[in-house]
Amino acid sequence: MSKKAKITTSILVAAGIAVAVILILVFTVFTGKKIKLSDYVTVDYKGVNNYATADVSIKKDDLYNALTDGENDDELKDLTKQYVDKLEAKTDSKDLANGNNFDIYFVQPEDILNGNQKLSDYINKNVGSDKFSYKAENIKEGEKTDIFSFVTVDIKGISPDATLSIVNSSDNELFKKLEYKADKTTNLSNGEMVTITCTSDIHIIADQGYVPVSTETKIEINGLSTYVTDSGKITDEYKNKLNADNISMITNQTADKTFRMLYTATNNVGYLTQPNEETASDIKLSDVYFLKKKSVETENGSDNGETTSSNGDNSEETKSSDGSSAENNSDKSKEFDGPENKLYMVYSATVSNGKGTEKLYFTVEYDNIYIAANGSFGNTTKDITKSYKVSSNGEKLVNENVNSADNMKYYDIIKL
Repeated sequence: MSKKAKITTSILVAAGIAVAVILILVFTVFTGKKIKLSDYVTVDYKGVNNYATADVSIKKDDLYNALTDGENDDELKDLTKQYVDKLEAKTDSKDLANGNNFDIYFVQPEDILNGNQKLSDYINKNVGSDKFSYKAENIKEGEKTDIFSFVTVDIKGISPDATLSIVNSSDNELFKKLEYKADKTTNLSNGEMVTITCTSDIHIIADQGYVPVSTETKIEINGLSTYVTDSGKITDEYKNKLNADNISMITNQTADKTFRMLYTATNNVGYLTQPNEETASDIKLSDVYFLKKKSVETENGSDNGETTSSNGDNSEETKSSDGSSAENNSDKSKEFDGPENKLYMVYSATVSNGKGTEKLYFTVEYDNIYIAANGSFGNTTKDITKSYKVSSNGEKLVNENVNSADNMKYYDIIKL
């Protein structure tokens, strides 16, 4: 290469460098420092992995120094200080887990920027984006806790009418704050699944370092007593027990000197003037009736109502007040909220006060005969002194009680 060519090349390289320097200076003058606000953000985490919240702050001294580096305008530096002091960094993200990307944004102090064009131009020239993405990391793992281990589920009643209540039995003040809800609390049956959910904000415990194993659980309803639907299942042992109770009650009620059995049964006011020394004898059980609520009619028009007698055959007639079939009446129980079943025990007895004697008749009603999980029988009648009726007319007594209009309408009546 000739000496002239080398000189020309050197001049061109030098000229190119000079142009590049000029362009950098021009870019710096017109575009400013373009500081990335994200470089001056710190993030701390409250809570535990999967439930953490981010606490975002700005390293304000470092940001101020970066913005005013090389700046000689004291007024501008003072305005920048005000700007930095009011600048905020925030995030709306919640329930953060390690590895999550979440947005952080900056809330600009518009009152300061709008009030000073000089500062506004300076910030626009030197500050970059107001928003950036940040990756969560180093969030601590929480202590896994079964938040249902201290929950007591109380189930009461008879299937399918049982009820459920929930009690937080924790003795820990933190866990005591948790509240729970079941998706069904009434009309519960054996075999039914119920979902229980913690309805409290889990951050109540997550912020203190605990993580729930689950926020919901399922329980199966079982062990409930069930209503008797088949009269044949009522044992002689249970009927004998009720019979003994009834005879004792009739005896005691008749002997009660605050009560006049003869007058109550006959409405004969003459008995009110006679000595109240009443006794009952020759108490005999004459009839037993089992009443089962009519079943809801199926799509094909048939029902599953029991119409058999206690010995299993179909000889006992299902009674209806208007003579219509069970098919037409079986769905009438839909709007009826009476007992699921009834048991009537009918008695005759000789009652005397020393001067007068009458043959009286009694009906004793038991509601909701049920079989407990252990196979024993029970009922929901609490006081048989309030569930018996007495009359001197046995046929009328049975018709007014056992065969009452409501019973005929809503129940299948089976004579045992």
